[in-house]
Amino acid sequence: CAPGAEAERLHRQLRQHPPEIAEGLLDGKYDIGFCSDLLKSDEIEYYPIRDSYIAVVVPKGHPLENRERISLKETAGYPQIMFSKTSGFRTLQEQIFAEDGMKVKPVCAAEEIEVITGLVENGFGIAVLPYMDIVRLHNVVTIPVKTSGWNSKFYIARRKYGIRSEQEDAFFRYWKKTQ
Repeated sequence: CAPGAEAERLHRQLRQHPPEIAEGLLDGKYDIGFCSDLLKSDEIEYYPIRDSYIAVVVPKGHPLENRERISLKETAGYPQIMFSKTSGFRTLQEQIFAEDGMKVKPVCAAEEIEVITGLVENGFGIAVLPYMDIVRLHNVVTIPVKTSGWNSKFYIARRKYGIRSEQEDAFFRYWKKTQ
């Protein structure tokens, strides 16, 4: 398999959603859901709201912070924070490094992107992550990785049919309009 094809195969595996998102929408438990792949139902409508890409996350003041794009090889000399081995994104991280001929031994690992970003912000190391807006809440800099072809879309989702509140419609329209 070509490296790009292998990364896409891994990404397809990672995008699978827990059934509770679709079930919650269909059962009326949730009015709106957010997901990174289309859920398997003709009764749910979707709208893409964000693109994602692989980025190196560094604390403000880091020697790499002014880079517009970066290769993974340029990060080799810095301590790395990764997802824990139980996270599906850990496999993605390892695959991305392997495509550049690198094997990284992290200084620490965490299950969630917000925890990893907090560790980066506090100087524990840098991280290679799929970019998500939550990263902007921290005092860090994100630098797109120029050697990774991985990308994804995030969607807003809701039931196609049924009674909707004005607030739900306004919220859904807001996300459609901002893109």
